[in-house]
Amino acid sequence: MQFIDGNRIDMQFIHISKVDELIKDSLTKVLLDKDHNIPDIPPPSEQSYLIKKPTEKLYNDCCNSFIWGLGSHIPKTIWRQELPLLMRLIDIVLREPLIQMLEWHIGIKTDYKYSIGKGGRHLKKFLEPEIWNDFEKTYTDANYDNIWNSLFIFHDLFKKTAEHVGQVYGFHFPEEECKRALEFLKHVKELPQDAKSIF
Repeated sequence: MQFIDGNRIDMQFIHISKVDELIKDSLTKVLLDKDHNIPDIPPPSEQSYLIKKPTEKLYNDCCNSFIWGLGSHIPKTIWRQELPLLMRLIDIVLREPLIQMLEWHIGIKTDYKYSIGKGGRHLKKFLEPEIWNDFEKTYTDANYDNIWNSLFIFHDLFKKTAEHVGQVYGFHFPEEECKRALEFLKHVKELPQDAKSIF
């Protein structure tokens, strides 16, 4: 509900049998329970949303998602100049893994005591200025030269952050796969305008 004074309330109705799922969210606060159906819960906190340490599988999946996107989906889509799909892919297969890796980087710095907020809205607050500056440069307009430049910034920022996170936890960063993805990206960038195929 959106009120004229600017306040908004997100409201939903759920069956009482689902209440256990709802109260798992640490931000839940019971305002009224006339029938005493809801068990006592701790005061609201950010606990459910704090950055969590990576497992090796999560780390590997994050690296694979980014590298596969950089070395497969993205070059083909930018070569075809399919702008709507390209922008969508950049957000899904590059930005999401990058934000995840930056989240772990912040977790290491802050001993996992904070949340970066929905959609990473608090990233600027926690990142070093030079990292935030590079992250800002990954956002671009519809100009293909600018998009190309942003892709190499994506690569450098992800690689640097992933290597740091991997080093802290003893996880192996897939250096060779990342190198091949970058080489393919560079290859596609250097293709002449009238190229009929990628190879």
